[in-house]
Amino acid sequence: MKLQDLKQSYRTKNTQFITITGNGMVIESDDILFNVSPKINISSLHPFFESLSEILSNTENMVFSCVHIEIKKKDHICDFDIKKIDTNQYLIIATDFSKHYNSFKSLVQSRNETTIQSEILLLNNQLLKEKEVFKNKFIANFSHEVKNPITSIISFTNLLKDTKLNSEQRDYLGIINSSGFHLNSIINDILDISKIETGKLEIKLAFFNLYKLIDQLHIKYNLKCKEKNLIFKVSIDKEIPNYIESD
Repeated sequence: MKLQDLKQSYRTKNTQFITITGNGMVIESDDILFNVSPKINISSLHPFFESLSEILSNTENMVFSCVHIEIKKKDHICDFDIKKIDTNQYLIIATDFSKHYNSFKSLVQSRNETTIQSEILLLNNQLLKEKEVFKNKFIANFSHEVKNPITSIISFTNLLKDTKLNSEQRDYLGIINSSGFHLNSIINDILDISKIETGKLEIKLAFFNLYKLIDQLHIKYNLKCKEKNLIFKVSIDKEIPNYIESD
């Protein structure tokens, strides 16, 4: 059977037809994909064909899919369909699916990368959650440890108030007591920051004496200013109320 007759049944633009003998000698080739000279052994074209003659002796038809071959520095990814024509003649149908396989490879790679990115994102989210839990535990433990000595300071200043003190000592004691409460409120603020991040912060409004707070600040900063020969003055608008509401 002539090569031209065989091509009519298997014609495609990416397909090359080669006829060979049982021992691998090339009879004809249309050279659509790569050049194959007649009367050479097909094994000299590429190592893929080296064991072909031995395989052909044991079977009549074979199919090899996704074979990557490089011929004259040009890559091809081909499917090979080998059919027995008669007792000593075989037809090799080489169909180049390079675009198809490369496209499939890119698609698989893209899907793999997407899956990997999703896994990385999941791990990062889990790590962030673990860090958040650790941070909140640390803040709670740290705040508890700091609050203990502050509570002691406030308690002893309250006891000192009941002792005999002159006016200056009482003022200083008020500053210590106020500073203790202020430091305690800072620690509570740190805890509130943690609550803000978890959405559990509650605003609790209460009235307090603004004038008393300003008096305490005046005493505190006036002492610091005296050390540097500075004058510290406080002026409050009469329309400002004594008590205001705040968290």
